[in-house]
Amino acid sequence: MRTSRTVPGGWGWLVAALLALWGCAGAAFAPLTRVDTKVEGFTKHYAESFFRIGENRVFSVELETSPARLRVGKNRFELIVHHAKMGDVEGARVEVVARGPSGQKVHPRIWEVEYGAYDVTGLAFDEPGTWTLEVRVRKGNLEDRVRFDLVVPPPGG
Repeated sequence: MRTSRTVPGGWGWLVAALLALWGCAGAAFAPLTRVDTKVEGFTKHYAESFFRIGENRVFSVELETSPARLRVGKNRFELIVHHAKMGDVEGARVEVVARGPSGQKVHPRIWEVEYGAYDVTGLAFDEPGTWTLEVRVRKGNLEDRVRFDLVVPPPGG
């Protein structure tokens, strides 16, 4: 999702080939506009991402999606977690609950990829409408929560 990642040892061709086989090469490497701006002391990396500062103002969460325009079905998500003073928040416990327009709950899987970036898998939007993603972040004795309201258009819409 982030264009700043590199694959050591010249393995980029293999990664591109595998992504092409999975049918997501274009979406996974779609260029993002890097802005690296400060929002009330927190870092926001990409202009196209969703960004929220937590209710307790301890952490911020930046949500990148691929494709950039959400759709019914599978989408790819990456969360970037920051602390206003510590920068990247590595090794946090991150939980995501998605609630659909009909009230259904989805609990995707989350794992840390690198430097405060967490992949979210197992989240497919099964219907159009507004989906709410609640993200909880815990690191040591610090905890925060953010909500994203994501509008998923109908197929072909």
